[in-house]
Amino acid sequence: LSSEIEFLKTRAIWTFTRFYEVTFTKSEIYVEGLKKVLEGLFSTSLCCQVQSASSLRSHLKIEEGALLIGTIVDKIIFQMLKISRKLEFEEVSKNIAFIIEEFPQQISTLSCSIIEQLMVQFFPLAESSKNNALSESAATALTTIENINLVIKSLTEANNTDEILFNKNNRCAFFHFC
Repeated sequence: LSSEIEFLKTRAIWTFTRFYEVTFTKSEIYVEGLKKVLEGLFSTSLCCQVQSASSLRSHLKIEEGALLIGTIVDKIIFQMLKISRKLEFEEVSKNIAFIIEEFPQQISTLSCSIIEQLMVQFFPLAESSKNNALSESAATALTTIENINLVIKSLTEANNTDEILFNKNNRCAFFHFC
């Protein structure tokens, strides 16, 4: 997980994630491994970024994993949105959905920015898939719309919905699309 060689780091992330259910004798070992996985999200290698993003769903099932991911969920979600814009890969979009569902309170405070980025991502996907409804871009577009719905749902579950929606600093392009 600490290799300078991106291919090896990507493989290490894949391997570490396959063993996420293993109970380590010291939980610090798991946490340190997960920190390396999260560092992979910000790697210069797109393959490493995608592997890290694709692995987060598994790590959310582990208490220590969910706690660690929760401390930097804002950075994680925006990096995953950035990765998702670079390529049409439904797996990354599905993992964005899992993070939104796992952390609705944190997501609700970021909702305008997240929705704005998801909508900007959706339109090119929809355009490129209009001639092929079974393409990867069509599946990713559908998942992107589902993610927008999840963010809106997190808003309805938040106790501070009015504060978020009616604060002028939170107004975003989302309202311009409507």
